[in-house]
Amino acid sequence: MAYDKRLFERLGVKIDISDAQNRFMNRLRTILFKTTAFNNDKIKLTQDSSIYLSFCIKIGIVCESLFSEIEDSFNTKDFTKFVINLNALMDVLKEKNPESYELLLDYIERFITDSEMDLGIHVVTEKKKEYLVYRGSELLDKKLISDSLNILDKAKAVIVSFERGLKEYLAGHSDTSRYHNTVRDMQVSLDECAKIILSDKNTGIKHLVKNEHWTKTGLNEYYKQIVFQLNDMIDKLAKHKADYIFEDREVESIVYMTGLIIRLLISK
Repeated sequence: MAYDKRLFERLGVKIDISDAQNRFMNRLRTILFKTTAFNNDKIKLTQDSSIYLSFCIKIGIVCESLFSEIEDSFNTKDFTKFVINLNALMDVLKEKNPESYELLLDYIERFITDSEMDLGIHVVTEKKKEYLVYRGSELLDKKLISDSLNILDKAKAVIVSFERGLKEYLAGHSDTSRYHNTVRDMQVSLDECAKIILSDKNTGIKHLVKNEHWTKTGLNEYYKQIVFQLNDMIDKLAKHKADYIFEDREVESIVYMTGLIIRLLISK
């Protein structure tokens, strides 16, 4: 029987985003640390030294050999930090215990679906890691971000920069200074695209938009102007000690534009 998300509405109980996020976190904490789903004969999440050490390294905390750090890291009230730690645990389980990894994915998707309101996160598919959880528009993430990552098998440097920017964007929800890093990483991913197209590691996107090189993309002049303006904006607002403060909506749009441009440049 599916969870009835209209129950609170019918009872006249108002749920805001923080309440919904807390419920999501509590549901996962219960499954991860209070049930046998992740503490059984096949996996002991709070006792497996391999998982414990890998997780501590992944999120950058000191291992005290008490095993409590994993559970403690998920006791945060900060939803963004919780999601970041969740991504780290997913990465570790995928390598160390694929069966538990798949089980965790099932619970995450179920709890997102059962949430009383949109949490601002969802699961997306990507070839290298298969699943990542991040914020943003679900339709755009699936069509632009996930699909962009999927076509980059031949462009490892591009995907490294793009993924790094996505992680910075997620972290930016609790520390807006990280948005600057996201924008720069998006530009770096475009530079890496240019290197591939021009077969020259000493070039970047600023070289690709020159008249003598742009024809190699197979795209018309209007697209060249779009790419030029995007790169010019990043140069002026995010480079050379620029003190511009990016808003979330601006950074999100830059991520989506970059994803679209990558698809145009690499998928040809």
